[in-house]
Amino acid sequence: MIKTTLLLATLLICSTIFSQTADSIKKKSIEVSISPIIGVGLIRYTPAPSFNLGLVYSYKDSWEIGLNSSSYFFFEPIVKTDNIKDYKMSINTFINGEFLTRGLLKKEKSKDWNGIGIGYLIDKNGDCFHGSTAKLYFIHSFKRHITVLPEIIFTNDFNTIFPGVTIRF
Repeated sequence: MIKTTLLLATLLICSTIFSQTADSIKKKSIEVSISPIIGVGLIRYTPAPSFNLGLVYSYKDSWEIGLNSSSYFFFEPIVKTDNIKDYKMSINTFINGEFLTRGLLKKEKSKDWNGIGIGYLIDKNGDCFHGSTAKLYFIHSFKRHITVLPEIIFTNDFNTIFPGVTIRF
């Protein structure tokens, strides 16, 4: 939890520095923004709500690079001594780097954004991931309203591979 708090504080500080840099350039074609995004992921056949906090550098509305944290919230059932079911929440946080562009799959400029991303698990809790874990994913954003991310996740010190998918709103 401390790692996640430090990561969020670092992102906020970086966003302040980058926004001041972008303002000093005085070009309307450069934009730096920080934004929270919610979504849901399907990881190992388990649905998990997600929360992303990202820092994005956009250039002339044609390409952008971003750094973000994505936290997945897993709810694992546990049985207490009275045979009563309860749930334990475990949060797993990835740090991700992303590159997006318009028209990656089409030659003409479209409203859809496509790109790739790579992430590394920095805060592991629960039983979903074991050892060093990373993910590689493709990004397809439909007119900036819904983003679909099919993923390949490498866990157990990169010995186990499985697919996942995340949808951001």
